Amino acid sequence: MRIFNKLSIIVTTTIFACSANAQVCVGNIPSTSPTAQFTVNADGTAVDNLTGLMWMRCSIGQSWDATNSTCTGGTEQLTWRQALLVAADYQYAGFDDWQLPNVKELSSLVERQCVDAAINNVVFPATLAQNYWTNTSGVGSITQAWAVAFYSGKTNLRSKTSDVHLRLMRYAK
Repeated sequence: MRIFNKLSIIVTTTIFACSANAQVCVGNIPSTSPTAQFTVNADGTAVDNLTGLMWMRCSIGQSWDATNSTCTGGTEQLTWRQALLVAADYQYAGFDDWQLPNVKELSSLVERQCVDAAINNVVFPATLAQNYWTNTSGVGSITQAWAVAFYSGKTNLRSKTSDVHLRLMRYAK
């Protein structure tokens, strides 16, 4: 039996939700990817001013709707090999050097104050709360690669034959 004598615990948490994709954020946790950290471009790209990386605002398969500042359409899910091949040939916003990010680069987009999706949904609208590929292979197994789970912000190993979403990046600076 536990006795809590003269002990009171007060927890104050601000939670706000965005109805578009059921994102839930805790307001008293500092933002890890604030909107002000990014230069948002009209062409559907955003530059992270901290890392110097340029990101596609939409997932592969979606289209950028500049009029409504959002991503439309369905996303594609690809195996790891397919994702690497798509990235190598992708042309978007006048650039042809897009690539699959490594696990650290993709993890830099995780918004730790949110879940479902754990990403800044102002900069990256309509991001699914799903796994997204990185180009980083698993160390212990050549059949696995790292993915970032944007439902929680955690990284996890996925079989390279799994169908997973992707977002591409390039080195802007």
